[in-house]
Amino acid sequence: MNYTNISSWSQQSPEAVSIRFLALGFWLTVFVLSGCATTAPQIVYEQPIPEDFDVQDYDFLDVVVDSDADVSMAAYEKERLTQKLIEQVKQLETVKFNGFNVPDSGPKTLSLEVTITRYDKGQAFARLMLAGLGQIHIDGDIVLKEKETQRVIEKANVNKTFAWGGVYGASTNMEDVEDGFAAGVLQALKESREEAETKQTSRQDSDLM
Repeated sequence: MNYTNISSWSQQSPEAVSIRFLALGFWLTVFVLSGCATTAPQIVYEQPIPEDFDVQDYDFLDVVVDSDADVSMAAYEKERLTQKLIEQVKQLETVKFNGFNVPDSGPKTLSLEVTITRYDKGQAFARLMLAGLGQIHIDGDIVLKEKETQRVIEKANVNKTFAWGGVYGASTNMEDVEDGFAAGVLQALKESREEAETKQTSRQDSDLM
C-alpha cells in the first residue's frame, strides 16, 4: 500500500479534496449519461402523435436524411444513416411496409424526415487519453408526416453523445454511434405508437361505460 499517497491526501485542504470528489462525480455522470455507442439516445418530443393515427393505414415509408447548412456531413454518410434507419424499421414486428423510398408510391405513404443538426466525429486520440474528451455527437430533428398531404404526425429531437475513454473510446467511431442514433429514432416512433394505442384503448373503455 502506498502510504505516501494517503498521507498527501490527508494533508490537502478540505477544498482541494472536495474538488477531487466533484471531478470524480462529474466523470461518473458522463459515463452514465453517455452510455455505450449503441444505447438509445435522449429523446425530446415536440409534438405527440395524434389519437386517430394508425400506421396500418399506410403501405410505404420514405426515409430522408439531410443536414443543416452549417453541419459537415457527406452525401455517403447521409445515405449510410438512411439505410440504418430503414433496417431499424424493418425490425418492427407489428409494422410491415411494402417498400421504402419507392418512387410514385401513392397516397398511402409516410415520410420520415431526419435533419441532422450536429454531426461531430470527435477525436479518437483524445478519447484514448481521457474519458469525456473528443466526444462524438449526433443530434437530429425528426418529423413523421403523410407524404401526400404533408400533415405532420410527430415531431421529436434525438440527441446521441458518446464520451467513453480508453481503448473502447478510441476504437469506437461515428458509424458505431450512428447505430445508437438510429435505434433512438425507432424508439421515438415506437413509444409514440404505444402512447397512441394506450389513448385509443382508454377512449374505447370510456365509451363502454
